[in-house]
Amino acid sequence: MQETVEERPPFLKSEWSAAGCGLVGCFSYALFAIAQVVAFAIVLLRAHPEAVRLFTEQPPPSNLSELVQQWTIQISSAQNLFWFAVAGDGFMIIFALIFAAAFLNAKGREIGLGVKTTAAQLGLGIAAGLALVLLADLVTAGQAKVLGPHPQAVAEILKTHKGGVSFVFDFLSVGVIAPFAEELLFRGVIFAGLAQRLPLYWAAAISGVIFGAAHLDPWSIVPLAVVGTGLALLYRRTGSLWPNVLAHATFNTFSLVLVYLFPQLAT
Repeated sequence: MQETVEERPPFLKSEWSAAGCGLVGCFSYALFAIAQVVAFAIVLLRAHPEAVRLFTEQPPPSNLSELVQQWTIQISSAQNLFWFAVAGDGFMIIFALIFAAAFLNAKGREIGLGVKTTAAQLGLGIAAGLALVLLADLVTAGQAKVLGPHPQAVAEILKTHKGGVSFVFDFLSVGVIAPFAEELLFRGVIFAGLAQRLPLYWAAAISGVIFGAAHLDPWSIVPLAVVGTGLALLYRRTGSLWPNVLAHATFNTFSLVLVYLFPQLAT
């Protein structure tokens, strides 16, 4: 049966400019990255004030990269990661909303907020999140078989966190804040803008690759691109961002629980 106008989600009834979508995506992500780098630098320099001397020393110490790696793990406590998320993802949420209004004249419904969402759609979000866990694991296993295993940086950091208090902070970071921020930008703006001018599966795949690349972990690009593509298709089906946030939260929380309970299985 041919799709009627009423069945089209609000974001497909808009005509955003390609330049506007690009500006929203680039500016929002840049401010997210800057906020996280600044927060990281503040925490690092408070813990290791000697870092300034080592970074500016000529020639730099031969073990500088090893020191930075050690320091990164040391200062990446659950509490600090929570504040990094508040800083970075908080900036991304605020400025994605501001830039979407300024550059795209996008209202709440057009970016998936304020759309009537049913319990069935929320249930679909949870089911999609669990299905994406399985799919991502299959892709990761296939990638490891071809290229060899490689631990994910985030998983390695999370493995150092222990106890209930740390789990609560990690859950707030990866299970609440990050899913909303990332769905708002990558599905609510980037995928929506692509879907307005490209066939659905091309728009979903391209936005998925952008989502994977944005995590800056070469070994995670392919599995996260698959996850991002699945989340884009979910958003197209419901037109509401909330099932996507729930799917993303389910995906992240499942991985987080796996790291805490079975760290030897988390990669």
